[in-house]
Amino acid sequence: MRRILLSLLLFTNLFAVEFKSSNYYSKNYLFDAQVYSVNTFISENSINHQIGDFIPHFDFVQYQGLDQYKESDFGFGSEYELSEKLNLNTGSWYYYYYSIGDHYFEPYLSFTYDWIVSPTIYFSVITYNNTPRATISFDYDKDITEKLQLNIKPVIGTADYDTRYGYYGIVFIFDYSVNKNLIFYFGGEIDKPFSSPDNSIVYTYSSGIKISLWNVLNSI
Repeated sequence: MRRILLSLLLFTNLFAVEFKSSNYYSKNYLFDAQVYSVNTFISENSINHQIGDFIPHFDFVQYQGLDQYKESDFGFGSEYELSEKLNLNTGSWYYYYYSIGDHYFEPYLSFTYDWIVSPTIYFSVITYNNTPRATISFDYDKDITEKLQLNIKPVIGTADYDTRYGYYGIVFIFDYSVNKNLIFYFGGEIDKPFSSPDNSIVYTYSSGIKISLWNVLNSI
């Protein structure tokens, strides 16, 4: 993972793209209201560069659980500004699961409308069983102080891993801006599956840092 991060930093400096990195601890790694790993360290990284109305992006996510769970995700896609407030994001993820030595792709398409409460509709297909999954979420941001911001995101989704089920939940994140390049944050998530073999409520809480190098590069 260190080599990948160094390569991203080098690419960022050469081509003046934006580099973002979130590194944090999570009590439970949740995906589609399922617990994949407990006591997990997660590193989310992305680089992008705006070309007119297009913003191509490359993403890399690493999961390392204290329960020996390990996963690497690679994504490539592009955002496109359809209007002043409506954005399209399309691309594909590639997931590799070390513990079972298996891998899947997830091509996706999403639409986001920038508003007081910003809705996002997300459609995808995971090649695990070639069945669709979809989510609808609503982002709301509130500035508590000049440096402290709250983000709340209710979400409703459906997925199929041999059994079609649905879920609903809520995510909240507190961001504290140390400066324009560094943010400390704390967050949590609670999900409730339904029509699932196990409809138990799942939750997690996370804390870590976010780094953005866009402003650093522009000041050089």
